Amino acid sequence: MIPAYESLFLQAEAAQRGYISGTPSALYKSAVEASFVFLGSTAAIADTYVGQVDALTNYAQASDKINLIITQKWASMNSVDPLESYSDWRRLGIPATLPVSAYPGVTVKHIPYRLPYTINETTLNGANVPAGGTGTDLFTSKIFWMK
Repeated sequence: MIPAYESLFLQAEAAQRGYISGTPSALYKSAVEASFVFLGSTAAIADTYVGQVDALTNYAQASDKINLIITQKWASMNSVDPLESYSDWRRLGIPATLPVSAYPGVTVKHIPYRLPYTINETTLNGANVPAGGTGTDLFTSKIFWMK
């Protein structure tokens, strides 16, 4: 099960890409409203938010509509379902300005290629977990299907 606003963001993206019928701007607005209501705010405040005169929130002002939809989906999903936000980031690279890490030891400029193995997996199934550097490095070890 997914929240209504996630469904509406998915529909807005699909309508914008021409995969389904519907009005992308109306679906986007409904998604933002549902997200605000989910977080305890009101649809009226969401309408004020999307009615701002800037390309970061206003559908009509945005030159890249997919970027707008996915960035707002990322913002609404980030603390609720971070895996979905991460999946969209991996899939589309949106939001592009998101820093990879605040840790100064991370020098790569791209998102991690894979999720780390959990402590349970490495502890209980260590014989089947590849050794570090040969398949588990988050930033250098690509998954078999990646270019």
